[in-house]
Parts: sequence; structure tokens; C-alpha cells
Amino acid sequence: MSSCGDMDHHEQPPRREPHERWLDEEDDLPQPPPMRRGGLNERRSETVRRSTQVMTFLLLGVLVLMVLAYTYLKDEPRPWEDDLKRSSMTEESQDLSAPSRMKYMLMAGSKIRLIEYPNTPPWEWDTPSLAQALDDNGMVLDNLRDLLEEKTEEWSPRNLLWMVEDFGADSAWHAVMKLKQAESAYLSRSGREEAAFLAAMDLARLGHLLEQLDAWPSFMDRSLDLHQASAQSLAMLLRRTQLDAQTLRRLQEEVYRPWAPSATALREAMSGFYGFERKLLVGPEDGEPPLPEGYIPVRTDWLLFKPNATLHLFADSFRELKSESSATVMARQNQIGFRMRQRAKGGMLIPDGNATGEEYFATRIQPYFALPDRHGLARAQHASIMTLFAVRRFLLVEARVPKDAGELTAAYLPEDVVDPFTGARLRINLASGLIYSVGTDMRDDGGRVSPLPLDDPTEPTLEIGVSVAKPASS
Repeated sequence: MSSCGDMDHHEQPPRREPHERWLDEEDDLPQPPPMRRGGLNERRSETVRRSTQVMTFLLLGVLVLMVLAYTYLKDEPRPWEDDLKRSSMTEESQDLSAPSRMKYMLMAGSKIRLIEYPNTPPWEWDTPSLAQALDDNGMVLDNLRDLLEEKTEEWSPRNLLWMVEDFGADSAWHAVMKLKQAESAYLSRSGREEAAFLAAMDLARLGHLLEQLDAWPSFMDRSLDLHQASAQSLAMLLRRTQLDAQTLRRLQEEVYRPWAPSATALREAMSGFYGFERKLLVGPEDGEPPLPEGYIPVRTDWLLFKPNATLHLFADSFRELKSESSATVMARQNQIGFRMRQRAKGGMLIPDGNATGEEYFATRIQPYFALPDRHGLARAQHASIMTLFAVRRFLLVEARVPKDAGELTAAYLPEDVVDPFTGARLRINLASGLIYSVGTDMRDDGGRVSPLPLDDPTEPTLEIGVSVAKPASS
């Protein structure tokens, strides 16, 4: 019995398989948090959303880069320019001597020491100073006379020899013009009045020849300077002339009139000026002569510089200048001034893709933009001298001054001699004894005398020289 009780006392607990648990132990084990419904799907959705955002930003970045590359790197095609091209340069001619004569004249002119003469207009110099200037610089005048005697073919604007050097930019031109004015003043003071007129008209003749040369823009600048110097000397001669009516008629109609500044020449020159700017911008084309030493094409690899887009601006502007070269101020409708102001503004937060090229254009086009008015001023100066010739002739023939410009019929003044700023005859103010143009400001102020004749662009004026003249009674 005891054995049996001992067996019961030492009875082994029942064995439990590893995968089995007692119900009472189950409550003691840590319980996992309850799984949220759909949690795995949410984590997957978050991953997909983040990937989509990254991809979107990458695509936007690529698109922005493409837009920037197109805006700042892609240039426009070359502009159509057939209407602006001039005929090709001709071959050099071995017997063309005008360029070399001009060079010799300017070399001699560079030795003129204006500092040694009075700092006033030559017609105000004393006679010894005039004589000394002519004695010291006779070679310059000889070269100038030889230059004017050259054949018409010598002044072909398409000859390569005119492309060799930029003669128009030579600093000696100012001294050469002063010397020629001194020659005219000396001849007048010596009693050789007709020769004095011819010497002054030589300046207008040379100006007429230079305006045909479009190889360098400086030729047109010097042409306008020569016309002004001629008109100013002639104005002083006509104020005190003693020549008879027949001689004045011949000088007016046969010698001076043919050298009037030509609006047609200015219009044709615009094509040459465009070619010059194109060459500076993109270099010479096939068959074109290279730029001389000192003239280097623009650095078209500058930041924000598109050569062809910039060339478009020049082509549009020169096309407008060419079509309106002979138009009066009020008739002009070009957009160049607006285009320059827009291009020169700068200061934008995000610069334009061709900002540097547009600033370059605004700087380079400005002198050309002013050419129509400058050329109009030269034509007004020439018309003023023609009108003064007519008044002086009328005074000699009719023994009185004309009542107004309407009395200056074709017998005294050709019908095409008009104020280029209005298209009508120039004004005559008999009360003040003045002939004047309304000038670049298009205002009629009754004439305004300037220290030098015809020197005020807003109202170029000259004195008739008959202070006691009164209009005839009706």
C-alpha cells in the first residue's frame, strides 16, 4: 500500500509537446498589438507616392533645363537679307589712284599745326595768318586738287581698294577743311572773289564724292562735315559779294547745285553699312575682303549673345532706315528708337537670352539712327545757300528783295530746292534779314542766328546780308 501511495506521490506530470500550451499560461504571455487593417497597403501607397513626387520633380527639372537651353543657347536662323546686299566687290584696279591720293593728302594734312593759327573761323583770321597757313601747307591743297581731278570711275564704291584703310576716320580731315576755308577767305580778301567761291565749293564737291563710298561708315560722316564747311564759307562770301547776277547764276546752277547731298546716295549707303556691321558681327563671308588690322569681329561667344538674333535687329533697322532715308521727320514711322530703348533698358531680374547682343545692337545702331536727320540738315544747309544765291540775284535784277520765298520763281531757284524737314520752300524773314529751315525740331521760331552760319540743327539760319532791305509794297 505504501508502495502504491509512493507511486502516486511521485507521479510525473504529463508531457507537453513543444507546439502545445496550457490554457492558464496563455494569459501570462505578452500579447502582440492588434494588426491594423490595411496597414501594409498604406505603406506601399506611401512609397509609391514618394517615388512619383521624385519622378515629377526630375521631369520638371529636365523640362526647365530644356527651356533654358532653348532660350539661352539656341540661336535664330540667319535673317533674309537679299534686299540689303550690295553687289560684290570688284577686283583691284592697278590704275586706280584716288585712294592713294587721298592717303597722301591726309598724311600731309596730319602735319598742319592748327595751334599756330587763330582759334576762330578762317574768315575771321587776319590776312598774314591766312597767307602763312597757305604757304606752310601748300602740298595739302595740291593733293586735294589732284584728288578732285580724278576720273569718275576712281570713286567706284565697290572697288576693293577703298576697303584697305578707313580713310574717313583719319583725324586730319578737320585740319584739311580748315585749310580749304582759309584758302577761300584769302582769295576773297585778295579780290579774287570768284576763285574764293570755287575753293569753297570744292569742299561740297569732295563731300558729294565721299557719300558714294559705303565701304566705311566714316565716309558718310566726313561727307556731311565737308558739306557743312562748304555752306558756312559760302554763306560768308554771299553776305558781302560784289559779283554780278550772271556770275552768281553760273556759280549757283552749274557749279554748286550738282553737289547737293543726295537722299538716294544715303539710301544706297544703308546697304553698305549693314554689310559692315554684319562683317563685324559674324565675320566676312566667302569672297569678302577681311577686316583690316584693328577691326576684330565681335566676340559672339559672350554670355547671352546670339549672333543671328542680333543680326536680325540690324537687318530690320537698316531696312527701315533705307526705306525712310528721304522721308521728312514727320513722315517717318520706323521703330528703331523704340527698339533701342527696349534693348538698352537692361536691369531685368531674369535677363533675356540675347541680352548682351541687344545691348550691343543698341550701342552700334545709334549713329546710323541719327543719319537721316544729319543728312537732312546737310540738305537744308545746301538749300539755304541755293536760296541765298537766288535772293542775291533777285536783288540785283529786280532792285529789291523778294517779299517771300514764293517770289523766287524757277528763274532764280529750282523747284526741287526745298526744306527737307517740311518739303516746302525755306522760310525768309525779311524783318530780320534771315533765311532758315525749321530744323530737326520742326518748329518755326522765325530764324535763329548762331555764331557760325547754319550751325543750329534745330533751326539752321543764315543772314541775307542786306540789313536795310525792306519788302516792296503790294
